[in-house]
Amino acid sequence: MKYNFILKFLSIILLLNSSISYALCEVVDLDDFIKSVHGKKNIQLIFFSSWCSDCKKELLKIKDNLNENYILINTFDSIGKGEIALKSLKINHKCIFDKDRLIAKKYNVKSVPKKLIVP
Repeated sequence: MKYNFILKFLSIILLLNSSISYALCEVVDLDDFIKSVHGKKNIQLIFFSSWCSDCKKELLKIKDNLNENYILINTFDSIGKGEIALKSLKINHKCIFDKDRLIAKKYNVKSVPKKLIVP
């Protein structure tokens, strides 16, 4: 009896956890990125890396305020690492993977965490 209850309980927990999706960091080239922010006002670019503990702290601070004006940019990192970091922080938000660091170069980002507002 106890065993069946525990199994049902664990099944429900697994089902609930599997239904929560987290951000996938999309690989976008620089031209497409510029086009996507062109003409929009007050876009906030949040540059982060999975290995950066200060980045994780900053992401947790803004987690509840994330909206369509925020773009998370995973840079100075390996592909897939940003997704793992966001999942561990339970953040599901638009994320760009800066594969060749061209976005970071465009905005003169040399270290993370870095927050910029695109006017």
